[in-house]
Amino acid sequence: MIKTVVLVLLLTLNFSLGLDLDRGKLSDQPEWVQSTVADINKQLDRYAAPGGIVGISIKDIQSEASFSMNGNRSFNPASVIKIPVMIEAYNQIEKGHLSLDTELTLEQHHKLPGSGSIQFLHNKSPFTVSRLIELMITDSDNTATAMLIE
Repeated sequence: MIKTVVLVLLLTLNFSLGLDLDRGKLSDQPEWVQSTVADINKQLDRYAAPGGIVGISIKDIQSEASFSMNGNRSFNPASVIKIPVMIEAYNQIEKGHLSLDTELTLEQHHKLPGSGSIQFLHNKSPFTVSRLIELMITDSDNTATAMLIE
């Protein structure tokens, strides 16, 4: 329920106010907006790991309205990015730029900590696109994700 309320508030702020907190516009907003954003921050902080930082950016493609908190910071995308990566892999396959049998080679710069076992394998290990997609989705393998993104 709280997640839904936070999302609704973010979308409301996004579309009606076009806030971009990374550009310092919050101080120019009415008190009730500042208070609402402070409440959103409190809710978002509840979901962050102790000492963690929460970031969120939403942009309406049609109106260009945006809402951002720590939107200029770099974050490890964790598993949030894996579904769009899979979708894009299948788009590339559909366009003929890639096939499920295409082999990609593991390199040191692909290796990411966290979920998955590929990070522990030797450099130059070959993987098919099909196997990387499977490992990325079923094992949440971060290194498989990095290989597919590249």
